[in-house]
Amino acid sequence: MLADRYRHVDFKYTPKSANVLANILATKTLKQGETFYSVGGVPTYLEWTMAMERERELD
Repeated sequence: MLADRYRHVDFKYTPKSANVLANILATKTLKQGETFYSVGGVPTYLEWTMAMERERELD
């Protein structure tokens, strides 16, 4: 386990609602069995989701 390599590790719970985009990315990636590295941009579906969230916040 990765945590075994360190002297001190803190695991903190973050509600899904506090990190919607990371949750969407993780869920979709796991369902599709993909590996994703956020180098040079984000997937199109995540950009769309971000735009929709911004619109919802304005309402």
